[in-house]
Amino acid sequence: MAIITRGRPGGSGTSGSSGSSGSSGTSGSSGAIWQGEWQDSSSYIIGDLIYDSTTGNVYICIQTHISNITNQPGVGVDWETYWAIFSTPGSDGTSGTSGTSGTSGAGSLEEKLALEIQLAFDPSNPSVRKEFTYTGKDLTQIDIYTNDVTATLLFTKVFSYSGKSLIQTITTRYIDGATMTVDFTYSGNDLIRTESLYVV
Repeated sequence: MAIITRGRPGGSGTSGSSGSSGSSGTSGSSGAIWQGEWQDSSSYIIGDLIYDSTTGNVYICIQTHISNITNQPGVGVDWETYWAIFSTPGSDGTSGTSGTSGTSGAGSLEEKLALEIQLAFDPSNPSVRKEFTYTGKDLTQIDIYTNDVTATLLFTKVFSYSGKSLIQTITTRYIDGATMTVDFTYSGNDLIRTESLYVV
């Protein structure tokens, strides 16, 4: 009986050569080109974008042409043959909330009144005349007048006491009744002063 022997497998063959390259695809269309505001007697091509400042609309050219009043975007009789609306302006947003009120400035009516009182009662002020009223030894009222012939009353300051302690002064501006009240309280030997103003 004959004996059949099997040899070892042969090695891999060499790779075949690469196939030829395929043909190039067709070119894509050009992107949109911004041209600014529409101009008469200008050349526009497909994809050009123009802006209408009157309406805020942006138009895109859909057919190449030379511009004139008949194809002016949005208004010309034939404009839709050459242009399409690309975008329109958005609506106005809602109003923001009001900001918080600022603090009173240095020229507020209250501060002006306080300064006016301070100047009027300044002992070194020579332009006013002061008259003092006493009850016993306590000063109970000061009247401030203009230092002129008519002696017009400007301010009256009234003093109130509890025993021998001053507890309140009320200064009134004669012309309009505006007042400044100062309260004095005591904590032991410490004097605590609070001030309030009223302006008409």
